Amino acid sequence: MPLFFASNAIYPTTIMPAWLKVISHLNPLTYVVDTLRTSMLAGSPSSFGLGLDYAVILVTTVFWS
Repeated sequence: MPLFFASNAIYPTTIMPAWLKVISHLNPLTYVVDTLRTSMLAGSPSSFGLGLDYAVILVTTVFWS
């Protein structure tokens, strides 16, 4: 559950305190949520860029597999 709450799925990272932003940027789920939000919502820009999102997802998948 803590990974979900720090993933920007509920709250945008722009309103998070600085210490929680750091945790959010280290959380791979943040990049999954960003990719899904960009892909599913018309006109929704990626916060980090889809290239970075996919790279983090790929590295996480390879590392945990």
